[in-house]
Formats: sequence, C-alpha cells, structure tokens
Amino acid sequence: MKVPLTLLSLALNAVLVQAVSIPASLKPRSCTPGIYGCTSGFGCAQDSIVVCDASGFDFHLVTCCGSRGCGFVNGAPYCL
Repeated sequence: MKVPLTLLSLALNAVLVQAVSIPASLKPRSCTPGIYGCTSGFGCAQDSIVVCDASGFDFHLVTCCGSRGCGFVNGAPYCL
C-alpha cells in the first residue's frame, strides 16, 4: 500500500506542531522550585551551590565553592 508523500508530510507536521505547542505548565518539571543543591560544571572551577528557579525548569548559581567542594550538612548544601 502506497502512502502519498503529501499525506505523510501532513501527518508528521501535525505531530510536530502538537509536540511544540505543549504549555510549560503541563510539562514535567526538571527540579523542585526553591530547592538548593550541589553540582559541578556550572561555570565554576570547583563544585557550586545552585537553586531551582520558580518555574521548575532551570537552576541559578548561588555561589562557587573553593577547592574543598560542596557537601551537605543537616540536609542543606554548604561549601566545605
């Protein structure tokens, strides 16, 4: 069974348009807003402390830690 190229193109375009037009409020979050964490490779030479922004989709740099890095004390991240 042959499927016309035009029909196939229209079907693919419809899928792509639906995938792109999902509102941000319905997309799964990548982090919990307001939660701090330790990470590396965030523009710092060593570990850094970051916080999840209000949207839940991005992290913001709080501080770069020194050569001893970042660790958790009583559940909160600290530069060691």
